[in-house]
Amino acid sequence: MVEKEGDMVTLSCSAHGHPAPQFTWTPSGKESVAVKGNKVVSMVMLEASAAVLKDGVTCEASNNHGAASQAFKVTIKQAVDPNAANDAGRGRHLSVFSLLFSPLLSGLCVVYSL
Repeated sequence: MVEKEGDMVTLSCSAHGHPAPQFTWTPSGKESVAVKGNKVVSMVMLEASAAVLKDGVTCEASNNHGAASQAFKVTIKQAVDPNAANDAGRGRHLSVFSLLFSPLLSGLCVVYSL
C-alpha cells in the first residue's frame, strides 16, 4: 500500500537454490541483492506509478532447475487524518507486509510515507 501515486515502494523476494537463483523484476527498478549461504534476497525500489498501481509488480526467481514467480499488488491506502484521536502525534507511517509464496519464494513489502 502507498499513500498516493508517485510514492516510492520497496519490494523484496527471497529464494533458496543451488545454483543461486537469479531475479527478474517486472517492471524493473533499482535492485539490490544479498546472498547468505544458499538464500538470495532481491529488493527493488520503484515508483508507484499509474502502471504499477494498475498492473502490479512481478518477481521471478530462477536457476537451471526451474523458476517461481510472485505478483505484488500495490494499492493506495485510505488517507488517515493525522489529527485523529487514535493517531495523535503520528505524522509518519510504516507499513510492512510479509508474504510466503512457496517453500522457495517469499516476499516483503515495505512502504515509507512522511
